[in-house]
Amino acid sequence: MLTILYLLIIFFLFFILGKSADSLIFNVKKIAEKLKINKYIIGIIFGILTTTPELFVGINAIKNNIGSISIGNLFGGIILLFTLLLGIDLILNKKIKTDGNIKNILPSFLFILLGIITGLKGYFNFYDGIFFIFLYFTIVFYINKTNNINEYELNILNKKNDFSNDLKNIFLKKNVKKEIVKEILISIISIITLLITSDIIIDLSIKILSQFNISKFFIGLIMFSIGTNLPELTVVLRAFKNKDSELSLSHLIGSAMANIFILSILSLFNNFKITINFSYILLLITTIISSILIILFYKTNKEFSRNEGYSLVLIYIIFIIAQFLYEVAWA
Repeated sequence: MLTILYLLIIFFLFFILGKSADSLIFNVKKIAEKLKINKYIIGIIFGILTTTPELFVGINAIKNNIGSISIGNLFGGIILLFTLLLGIDLILNKKIKTDGNIKNILPSFLFILLGIITGLKGYFNFYDGIFFIFLYFTIVFYINKTNNINEYELNILNKKNDFSNDLKNIFLKKNVKKEIVKEILISIISIITLLITSDIIIDLSIKILSQFNISKFFIGLIMFSIGTNLPELTVVLRAFKNKDSELSLSHLIGSAMANIFILSILSLFNNFKITINFSYILLLITTIISSILIILFYKTNKEFSRNEGYSLVLIYIIFIIAQFLYEVAWA
C-alpha cells in the first residue's frame, strides 16, 4: 500500500516537474521573441530547456549513487521522443512538411546514435563527456548555418540596426526591461522548483527500489523517461493547437540531442557504469530502427504522414512490451 502511495506521489511530482519546465520554457520563449531569435533556433533552445527535468534528476541520481536511473532516463527519453511523441505529433497534425534534405537532420541522428553506441564500452566517462559536448555545439552550429533563412528572418538581417543595437534598444524601453526582469525571475524560481522536486522523486524511487527487485535502468528507461518528458508532450500539444508542427519537430530532435548533451555534462562529474544486456541492446536496435525510419519519412514526399505516425507509436508499444517481458524474466 505504501509503494502505491509513493508511486502516486512520484507521478504527481512529475506533473509539478513538467509544469515548472513549462514555466521556464514559456518565459524563455518570450525573452527569445524579444531578442528576435529565429524559430528553428528557438526549437533547439526548447530542446535543451525541456530537458531540464532530466538534468536535475541526473544530478540527484548521482548524489544518491544511482546513476543507472539517469542513464535509463536519458536513453529511454530518446526512444520516447522518436517514437511515441513524434508519432502523436504526426497523428494530431496529419502531416508535417519537410524540405526533404536529409543533410539537415542526419548529423543530429548520428550524434544520438554515436552516444548510445559509445555506451557499449560499458561506461561513459569524463573524456566521453568532453568529446560529445564539443560535438554537440559543432552540430548545432552546422544546423544553424545550413538552415534555410525564411523571409521574416531575411528582413531582420536587412535592417540597418544589427542585433546588438536591437538589444540595446530593447533595454532602453523601461516597460520591456521590467518584463524581461520578471521573466528572468520566474525562470529562476522554475529552476529551483525543478531541483527540489527532482530530489524528492529520487528519494521516493530509492524507497521503492529497496522493496522490489527492479533494475534501476528499467525504472529510468520506462517510468522516468515518461515523467520527465511531459514538457515535450506539452510542446507537441501546443504546436498542434497553434498549427506550428515544424516547431514541434525541430524541438523533438533538439530535445533528443540534448539528452546526450545532458549525459555528457553529468559525466564530467561522475563516471557512469552501463550494464550491457538484452535491455540495452534492444534500446540500441530500437533507436537505430526509429532513426532510419524518421530519416526515410523526412525525405519521402518531403513530408511525414499520419500513417507514419501510427507506425512510430507501434514501435514504442513493442519496445515497452519487450522491455517489460525481459524485466519480468530477469527478476
